[in-house]
Amino acid sequence: MADEYSNYQGSEFNPQVENKSVNENFTVLENKPVTENVPIKENLTEDQQRNNGRKLNMDKRNRAMSVLSTGLVATIGLVLAGITSFVNVKMKANFVDEETKYDNGVLSYSINVEEMTEEETLTLYVTRNNKKIETISLEDKDGDGIITGTIPGVKEYVEEVFAAKANAQIDYLLELKGVVGLGVERPFDTYRTTITKNTSTFESVDGECHCDEDACFHFRMNFEDEGGIFSDFVAYIEDDFGNRSYCDFTGDLHDEQKIYVLSPKLKGSHGYLVIKYKADDGVENGTGKKDQEGYYIHKTEINM
Repeated sequence: MADEYSNYQGSEFNPQVENKSVNENFTVLENKPVTENVPIKENLTEDQQRNNGRKLNMDKRNRAMSVLSTGLVATIGLVLAGITSFVNVKMKANFVDEETKYDNGVLSYSINVEEMTEEETLTLYVTRNNKKIETISLEDKDGDGIITGTIPGVKEYVEEVFAAKANAQIDYLLELKGVVGLGVERPFDTYRTTITKNTSTFESVDGECHCDEDACFHFRMNFEDEGGIFSDFVAYIEDDFGNRSYCDFTGDLHDEQKIYVLSPKLKGSHGYLVIKYKADDGVENGTGKKDQEGYYIHKTEINM
């Protein structure tokens, strides 16, 4: 009985001995996918080699481009330095606004010039009503940095145009350009003026004696001469006995002028300021009457 119970216990209640399912079904050892295939390590090595090759080529190319760029920059610098030595980059030229103008039938210009040598040229191009009419070569002959002059034929053209059509408009453009080297012409400055009327009138004279200051009578002539018809101005002071002291005009005729009154030629403290000038015939303006010599006269009573 004891043997039967013992056998029964061993055979029926010890399932681990009969089944042993762990040893029969241990599939991990049979497939071993990681150990048998190992594809990742081999492929990564080839990719890394290719990438390393590309990186090496890029590094070489970058170093080559860096060397090339450095050389190119140096070459350009040398070329620019060479060009600069043939071009006068310091030269300057510009119109003087107060002295470049149309007045009394005259279109005049005044130009400041700096750092101009005999190697450079300076040219003034004159355009009238969008048509180029003059090309003037300029020189600073005395080397003082100032070039002055007038545009020829302006007075005649203005008179002709306004004689035919009083409300005409005339545009003048002055362009200042210079060749500063290597045949390069550089623009410097421009000046434009528009003439819209042809008016010439002599209106009045203002003046007073500054005898205690400089022994002179100071006066200013108030006139407008856009037509440029006035010429041959004369001014003098005449005393009651017919003695005269004349004016030496200086600068612009519109500026203040002087006549010396303590001259021994003048007597007394009373006299007349006389302004004389000529004007083109056929022009109606406030010029008054002519004398026997063809001068228009303005005569003002004064105290000296």
